[in-house]
Amino acid sequence: MESIINTLSSNPVFLIILVILVIVIIFSIVKRLFKLLIPLIILIGVYAGYLYVTGQKIPTTKEDIIKHGKEKIKVIKDEGEKILKDKVKKEIDKKLK
Repeated sequence: MESIINTLSSNPVFLIILVILVIVIIFSIVKRLFKLLIPLIILIGVYAGYLYVTGQKIPTTKEDIIKHGKEKIKVIKDEGEKILKDKVKKEIDKKLK
């Protein structure tokens, strides 16, 4: 490790190549993260617009966001369970006839 540091500090060409390589790596990481961030920002904006149009309160604090998310997950779970029970009951009724 010391030999690498000595080589880089004594030879400016290697140092320039290393700096360029580090910049390229950082740029590619930021570019990938930005590609993930754009759809997330769009989804959050669409959801906030939906809440605004439907007249619901837009959560502003972290606790409000977590509470709101838990409530929505519970509603989705309950509705899914109801739909699943109805489908199972219909299939059982079909098989018994």
